[in-house]
Parts: sequence; structure tokens; C-alpha cells
Amino acid sequence: MNIQHSESAVTDSKPEKEKGFTFIETLVSVTILLFAIAGVMTMTTISIKTNFNQINKTKAVKLAEEAIERKLREDFDTLSGETSTEGELENFPTFTRSVTINTIDLDNKTITAYVTWKARENSGGPPITLTVMRTR
Repeated sequence: MNIQHSESAVTDSKPEKEKGFTFIETLVSVTILLFAIAGVMTMTTISIKTNFNQINKTKAVKLAEEAIERKLREDFDTLSGETSTEGELENFPTFTRSVTINTIDLDNKTITAYVTWKARENSGGPPITLTVMRTR
């Protein structure tokens, strides 16, 4: 019995020193990946800060509207040229609100509400201001 056994040798087309990634290629790939991740993290941080600031602005506008509506419900003759500051508000501890009433003439007055919050004071920005003219 004659059994022939043939081995087929698998040969690589690349020489031994060209197999796989080199250290430089890996280092460049990791660097590019790190820059991409840093960009995404920066944009996420900016987005969170912007959203938080917009939430505070919305709350400030609502608080100013509430103060003006309260003054609009009062009798016209009881509104005098005054400024009232409420300080920290009960459900909004970082916000302060003040209302100023100016008499223009016998039949016209302006009601102005100013709302600030601690994060905004640190940034040096102006308060949220709403002004309404009330006539007799």
C-alpha cells in the first residue's frame, strides 16, 4: 500500500517584519480617538451649561411675570412710586426679585420687575427685567 502525503505550505505575502500594526500606527490611532472623545466631552459640557442657564432664565421670567400680575390685580390708586425687594424666594432659594412702580402721570404707571439669581450674578450679566404700563 502506497500512501502519499502532501503538505501544502501556507505562505504569507508579507515579510515577517510587516505583520500587524506598528507601535507608531497604534499611537496615531489612539491620539485621533482621544481628540474625538475630548471634542464630544467639550460639546456635552457646553450643552449642559447652556441648558442649565436657559432653565434659570425661564424661571426668572416666570417669577417676574408673577410679580407683575400680582401688582396688576391691585387697585390702581394703591400703587405708589415704590420699590419692594423680596430677597430670596421661598421655593427658589437662589433667586431674588424686586418690583418698582413709577408714576408717569395721573392715569399711567409703569410696573417693572427685576429678577436675578446667584449663578447669573457671578457671570456679571444683567437681571431679567419685565416692564408693563398700567393705565387707569
